[in-house]
Amino acid sequence: MAKAIKKRGATKNWSYKINEEEETFLVDFGDELSEGFGIHFEKQVADDCCKVYFPLDGELYEDEKKSEFKALLNMIYSARTSFSRMEITDDYGLAEDFMESKKFKLKLRELTEEEMERAKRLYNLGYTAHPDFVLKLIYDYLEIPFDEEYEKYVNPKVSCTRYDLEDQKFLRPFIETFLYETSEYRDQGRLFLIDDYFGELNAVWFSAYAFILIIEEVILYKDDPFLKYHNSFGVKEGQAHKYYVQKFLPMLENETDPFERCILAYRFFVSVYDFCGLVYVGKEKIALDQNRISSASDIELRYYMHQDEKKRIGLRKYEDIPEGYSTLVSVGLASFAKTQCFQNSEVIMAVDEDAGQAMKCLGMTLLSFAREDFGFDKGFCTGNILDIFIPGFEEQHHKAGIYFMEIDKLPDDFPFIIRGGRVYMAFFVTRQEIDYMLKYGFEKFEEALRESNVDLRQLGRESIIEI
Repeated sequence: MAKAIKKRGATKNWSYKINEEEETFLVDFGDELSEGFGIHFEKQVADDCCKVYFPLDGELYEDEKKSEFKALLNMIYSARTSFSRMEITDDYGLAEDFMESKKFKLKLRELTEEEMERAKRLYNLGYTAHPDFVLKLIYDYLEIPFDEEYEKYVNPKVSCTRYDLEDQKFLRPFIETFLYETSEYRDQGRLFLIDDYFGELNAVWFSAYAFILIIEEVILYKDDPFLKYHNSFGVKEGQAHKYYVQKFLPMLENETDPFERCILAYRFFVSVYDFCGLVYVGKEKIALDQNRISSASDIELRYYMHQDEKKRIGLRKYEDIPEGYSTLVSVGLASFAKTQCFQNSEVIMAVDEDAGQAMKCLGMTLLSFAREDFGFDKGFCTGNILDIFIPGFEEQHHKAGIYFMEIDKLPDDFPFIIRGGRVYMAFFVTRQEIDYMLKYGFEKFEEALRESNVDLRQLGRESIIEI
């Protein structure tokens, strides 16, 4: 009995038969023109051939989802691990190239018109050796004078390569500076926020580091033999390094024209960049984004964690945003705990004084939630616990707990941390306010807040509940 392979796409008309006794696998292409394809096993060897009537150009060939020819090759390729050796040939020499391309996830793309103009300009300026050409590409993207030493332009905020920076090794930090100051990572957030998660393995870190290591190989070119034989740092770096060694270097060494060598190096540069999920947006946009958060006189990141556990909570403090206040923003809370509503939450708190104490109280409170996999709800108060974190806090500021309130309306340009997520506003509350919540509920308390019109950012504010 014949069975359909897949009822849509390139194989929608195909069917197959398996005969376990005769050890055969037969495919009927269902077009009345092609011969059936079969694999016949004999003494652990499978060998067969067939004639097919498939388009070998146009959309029905180029589009892998529509191409019957490529679907057939993909089907055979998927069984490669069952054989110690596999060889596929065809009359037009297409199969060998296609099967070879399956080994590499990275594809070498052509340059755009703008990129080609940049390449010609740099080459005409005298940068004709491909390692120097690629280095000057980074200069050009960063708008750095070509006659300057690149070490002085390394951005001190780089995170992937901070240890190189500490060891006074500047090439990797310089390549990361190019990412930091010109690039985004897909749609998952600004690349420069990588340092929020430094020390934790995540997609952004692996992608950025993959690009940095591979481009370093191109710039150094054979100067360091270790570069050609090293353990990979993640899947993307492994794939890109495999292409570099097995495809790029042979192509480069077979090319004798220096301009074409530079073009090939540039194509590899942008192909690795695309493969790593990076998006070029330019210095102007990045500078604008950075200015939105760096206009503060001070930015600080702290982590809070229990000594016997790996869980930690990050808080970033922005001084003088808005003017006269310190704003605390949770870092990575959305992906921290198992509880569903906790996964989709981040927290913001603003205070007018003692930001350091407020930061510790909020950080330890959130860590306690995470430790118990405890999620927020619409309106929630911690209770009288702040003196546990900072003895004497209540006596000094007359605040005993932290209240978390979901923000209903956000500015149009408010940055979304997660899709479908919630942002909670946190503020300190008095003991009288906590007692009022326990007696009348959170909704009544929030009604009283709106009627009072108090500035919740003032740490020393009076209680809205009269004794």
